Amino acid sequence: MKNLQDLNNIINNSLFDITLRVNDLKLWEDVEHMISYVPVCYTNSYAEFNIAFQKYHGGDWFDISMIFKSANKEVLAIWPLSISNIKNSYNLSSIRAPVLTPLFVKNITKNIKKKLISECFKIIDKIYISLGIKINKLDSCIPFLDRSDISIWHSTQIDNISDLRLEYDLYLDVSRDLDSVKQDLRKSYKPLITSSTKIWNSFILSSYDEKIWKEFKILHLSVAGRVTRSDETWEIQHELIKTKKAFLVYLRDKNKKMIAGGWYWHSKSECEYGSGAFKRELFDKPIGHLVQYRAIEEMIKRQIKWYRVGRKASINNIPTPDKKEINISLFKQGFSSHTMPTCYFKINLNIEK
Repeated sequence: MKNLQDLNNIINNSLFDITLRVNDLKLWEDVEHMISYVPVCYTNSYAEFNIAFQKYHGGDWFDISMIFKSANKEVLAIWPLSISNIKNSYNLSSIRAPVLTPLFVKNITKNIKKKLISECFKIIDKIYISLGIKINKLDSCIPFLDRSDISIWHSTQIDNISDLRLEYDLYLDVSRDLDSVKQDLRKSYKPLITSSTKIWNSFILSSYDEKIWKEFKILHLSVAGRVTRSDETWEIQHELIKTKKAFLVYLRDKNKKMIAGGWYWHSKSECEYGSGAFKRELFDKPIGHLVQYRAIEEMIKRQIKWYRVGRKASINNIPTPDKKEINISLFKQGFSSHTMPTCYFKINLNIEK
């Protein structure tokens, strides 16, 4: 790992006590439960799956996500962070997202938050220098955090921000009972969901089952027509079902053949669709409607607060959505109750070489 030997020195010279996520997965998970709202992209699950996914698709990927503690070992925050080296070009990100804000545990003072964020940017500067990254800009974004004001990461960098733009994500409030949630579903979907229950049998896989999981994997291969990712990612997904951090909704026809499946993962706060497979010859049937509905039922059962249904297709999106993505977005919009902004921007860095 060229130049990454400097990472330990950078961490050891920090004002804070820093533990890498990869060195204490349990602590990271414990801290998740100390934070008010945890998006899926901040979870152990997300990091483990996506590092494996990215490695399969090429390049070197290093998870350097950090847990921050005070001098007296009080846990303060978690910060998902990764380094990639693709075709001899280094980049800093939060795995599959631009660099995200740290998430702070409850009751941390504003002053400590500001000091910690200042330290984050010192760490970024040192990593840029160590890896020889020449561009003095950092791609960053702020996902939905279930709050009305902008994050302190954003507010402390306002004078350094350029290229600010908004994208939008569709959410469904699943903190309510099912009857209340159903009021927000598109009216035309309700008879489709009712009719689909009479055609197909639906199931929830919430525990380890090699036979059912193999069926889903075979269905995915049949629909995709090729292997799209490593066996390791499939094993991670199955393990997450076993540990109650994910579930699979699947449908069977009258011959008991699996014809659709949707895999969903979640934090304590938020759930999102991760992957799926649907028989192509049934695309014009309401199989997707039934899978979504059963998933929503399971989210309510698991006491999750928000279902991140997906990105809303918009001219602001990069890359610009194609016709297929627009149609998928329109479908998902029928299962949403709220549209939330996600801020994307570049932060101008003042790196002293």
